[in-house]
Amino acid sequence: MNRTNSIKAESTIPNGAYYNDPPKNDTINIRTISSDTFYESRHDLIKILRYYPEFKEIAETPDITYAKRNYSKQASEDGYNFESEVGQDSYYILYAYFLKQKSGHEDNARRENLVKIFRDINHIYMRLGGGGTYFGHIHSRILGYAEYSVDIYNYEKKYNDLKTYNISAQKKLYTALLIQYINDELMHNFDISDKDKATVRQDLLKTVNHLNGLITDEFYLNQAQEFQNNNY
Repeated sequence: MNRTNSIKAESTIPNGAYYNDPPKNDTINIRTISSDTFYESRHDLIKILRYYPEFKEIAETPDITYAKRNYSKQASEDGYNFESEVGQDSYYILYAYFLKQKSGHEDNARRENLVKIFRDINHIYMRLGGGGTYFGHIHSRILGYAEYSVDIYNYEKKYNDLKTYNISAQKKLYTALLIQYINDELMHNFDISDKDKATVRQDLLKTVNHLNGLITDEFYLNQAQEFQNNNY
């Protein structure tokens, strides 16, 4: 089965076991959040680490890591090819899994919250854009973006760089801009009927309200803005 079309992932690879050759039917769940499930065989994970050693020492964003990824003809011939859009999705899911293993950070609440924030933003742009495959790919890749954000958070926390001031005013401005953007886009969108615009607007305002509840500190706000600016 071509690796670009399948992420099959129940536990983790034991430390020091990356260069062993377990049976191909020995699978683990490589999800990083509770709502997702991706099964992968230990055999394939070990092969992936051999072909893509950057997963052992992730230090950059998923976009940069993907752009600079190791590539070999042998990896492609063996079916471990991440060249397609779906393959890139798979790469980001693996990126999230391996970064979580490397960092050892079990900050599950913050991780889950970041994924929800990013997916709320993606949902807003998807509805206004009338859908499309781009938003589906971003939905999967968000796992990589969120994991990198968790790593940043723990780094800043370790070195006391986290900002703890009140963000109420900034958050109010951020959500107000989102609402204004929604209103402007709907007003000038002729692909959505006037009858449907009210329903879409109600859904998106509900999403903004949900997003507002998720953004509870400066770090979340900063990451939301950065994710939005980088992807839409």
